[in-house]
Amino acid sequence: MKKAKVNQKPLTLGVLVEYNQKVFLPALDAHLATKTEFKEFKKEFKEFKNENLTNQDKMLKKLDTLLIEKVAREHREEKK
Repeated sequence: MKKAKVNQKPLTLGVLVEYNQKVFLPALDAHLATKTEFKEFKKEFKEFKNENLTNQDKMLKKLDTLLIEKVAREHREEKK
């Protein structure tokens, strides 16, 4: 079986740069976030995280209050 001869030019730096500009970099842009998009996402994530932590803090304070009330109630019942 004979291989078909393919007339391929040697890869040069200019051809590689052209390929990167036309094909490779646009494909990367479609799949990766840019710096500005990443900064926006980071900001949104911080806001979301802060909101969740604030809500958890509120719930923990309410839970602490309920636990203290329970202990006080149990102490009163023991006295009786």
